[in-house]
Formats: sequence, structure tokens, C-alpha cells
Amino acid sequence: MIRVNLLPEEFRIAEKKKPPIPYVKIAVGVGVLFVVLTGIFYLDYLVALAQRGQVQKQWLKIQPEALSLNQLRNDVEGVLKPEKEFFEKYVDTSTSLTNLMMWISQFLPETAWLTELKLEYNEKEVEFLVKGLCISTKDNSSIEQIEKYTQQLNSKIPYAMLNLTTTRQEFEGQQLTQFIIQFSWKNQVL
Repeated sequence: MIRVNLLPEEFRIAEKKKPPIPYVKIAVGVGVLFVVLTGIFYLDYLVALAQRGQVQKQWLKIQPEALSLNQLRNDVEGVLKPEKEFFEKYVDTSTSLTNLMMWISQFLPETAWLTELKLEYNEKEVEFLVKGLCISTKDNSSIEQIEKYTQQLNSKIPYAMLNLTTTRQEFEGQQLTQFIIQFSWKNQVL
């Protein structure tokens, strides 16, 4: 089939010709971009290489110290760390036996005497036991004296759990009150 356009020239739809794709310009642009990026990356590589050289020089100066520090760390972790863990686990310096005995003797009523003291450490807690006997006076009963004594001790160890037990006993015609004070607290350095 043959196609003939009989419309005058001014009424005809002009076909637009697509301009040719500038392959050469695109190739030159990509090439220039590649060269510029390669140059930037190469400069960055040279800067990083110079910085690496400086760091390597500093490391050569510091390396003997680092070796001695590594040796010291190994000594600390090998020898001193188990000792530290032992002391933290079984020795509580905040409530030393010396302090406990000083407080016990300081607050002990004149009409009371101690029969047993016991300080026991285990993995979870510390237990401190005070046993004794007390005689009543004209002014205070033995229970009042024991209660006051217990409260004074408890004020020195406020973080401890307190358990007080008393029993009446008769010894050679004399009424005595036996007391057992038990303190317990978590086994950690406070």
C-alpha cells in the first residue's frame, strides 16, 4: 500500500528528527570522571599510606612498653586476680573481726557475760553469732538490758539481718537470761 499525503505543506505534521546521541561526548565525560575519581582515590591512598607510616613509627616506639604491659597484665590476671576474688569472697573488711569484738565489749552490760562468739564466712553470706548470759538489776530487767545491747550492736551493722533469741535459766538459785544474737549479711565488700 502506498501512502500519499495530499495536505498542503503548512497543514502537514512535520516529523521531528531525533538528534543523534552524542556517544563521543558521553565517552569523554565518563573518561574524565573516571580519571578524576582515580586521582582522588590515589591521593586518598597516598594520605592513608603516610598516616600508616606515622602510626608504624609510633608503634615501634611504644612496642617495648606494650610488651611489658602485656606481661604485667598476665601476671595480674594469673596471680593477683584469684587472690582478689578470694578476699572479696571470704574477707569482708567493712566489718572486720576487730571492729565486731570492739563493739561487743563496748556495749556489753555490766551484768552480762559472753559464752560464745562465732564469725563464719560462706559463699553467699556472713554469719556472726553472739551468745551470753545476763542477770537482772534493780533498775532494769535482763531482757531490757539484752534488748538495749542488741539495738546498739545493730546500729553498728545496720545492713545485717538480726535474730535475737532469749531463754530463762536458773543456775545455783540465780535467775539468768541466756541470749543468742545472730547477725547475717550478704558476703560482699560494702
